[in-house]
Amino acid sequence: MDDLFETEKKATMLERGYTWSEQYRHRCEVRWLLSERASRGQLGKVWLRGYLSKLKDARRFNLERDILSQWQEGNRGEPGVWAVVWN
Repeated sequence: MDDLFETEKKATMLERGYTWSEQYRHRCEVRWLLSERASRGQLGKVWLRGYLSKLKDARRFNLERDILSQWQEGNRGEPGVWAVVWN
């Protein structure tokens, strides 16, 4: 049962049925930012804050929200992965 849950939780975009859309673009950007943060080690968080500080409020808010939730779920920006967060 746990394996099934983990598989669904980390389903790829194509497996979930998404195509090219604003949602797809947003999730790609979130994954890229997660990957950059993870690859930069200790400086990753500082780099990410600097990047986000240059964005407009609405876009920054949406990115911050999804970056935080994905990071907490263990997503480090693997291609095509989006962790489903159950509230």
